[in-house]
Amino acid sequence: MGVLSLPVVSAAVRIQVGQVMLTQAHGELPQGVRDALGDGPEVGTMHVTGKARAGMAEPPQHHVMPKEFREWFEKRGFTGEMDIDEFCVKLEQAHHEAVHGGGDWKLGRSWPGEWNRMIMEALYEAETEAGRMLTRNEILKNVAKRMRDYQIPMSFTRWRGR
Repeated sequence: MGVLSLPVVSAAVRIQVGQVMLTQAHGELPQGVRDALGDGPEVGTMHVTGKARAGMAEPPQHHVMPKEFREWFEKRGFTGEMDIDEFCVKLEQAHHEAVHGGGDWKLGRSWPGEWNRMIMEALYEAETEAGRMLTRNEILKNVAKRMRDYQIPMSFTRWRGR
């Protein structure tokens, strides 16, 4: 019988958590893992972690057309196969936070360059200049320009929700 090291067991626990929903108290190790590891200060500091903290989660998705303005976009043709949920991108957590907080997560949506705020101001301004509602293609061109400015990849994915 081989010896299990603490890092190996810890990695196995993280992988198991990514695959199976555990029913014990928040952060508590499964009974079988505690039995295998025994008691000790190292075991007492171990805890169950989620996919994100274990480094296993996919990068978060970001709606390039803010979902809180879904109705505004729907009025301009973003319905059915062209719904705003079709225009999401995967961004690494740091990049996602940067587009919403300018690199300072404490600023959140108050930063003038925050993505949702900036994109809607740009679209409102474009509509004011046009003197009419923008077409779907005009909106897409405007959004694409801002995506280039913010170095957001043009690799759209469908919103998978959470």
